[in-house]
Amino acid sequence: MLMLMLMLMLMLMVISMQYTFLMLDE
Repeated sequence: MLMLMLMLMLMLMVISMQYTFLMLDE
């Protein structure tokens, strides 16, 4: 269970980072 939570958090962080990069590109 803990592992799953960590994976979800990691994925969320990566997605948010990608979003910020896209916003900065514009």
